[in-house]
Amino acid sequence: MQLEVAYIVEVTKLMKYVTSKEDPVIQIVRIDRHITDSAMLQRSHERITERNRTFEGHHRREDKRKVARFPRNLESESKS
Repeated sequence: MQLEVAYIVEVTKLMKYVTSKEDPVIQIVRIDRHITDSAMLQRSHERITERNRTFEGHHRREDKRKVARFPRNLESESKS
């Protein structure tokens, strides 16, 4: 039980230290992490946008093919 309490106390102290804005090393890590996270979000957004454009282009081509086939299908049905 005392070990658990000591662990909680030390983790709490560590969290207070990490969340304090006085330490310049912690500030550098935070800024670097923010930049890294922002870059990752930007890349993932670009990939999603690119994927959506590709999908939309493919979907449009499929629609055009279906529309082009439609009159032929009507002709074949009217002959039957």
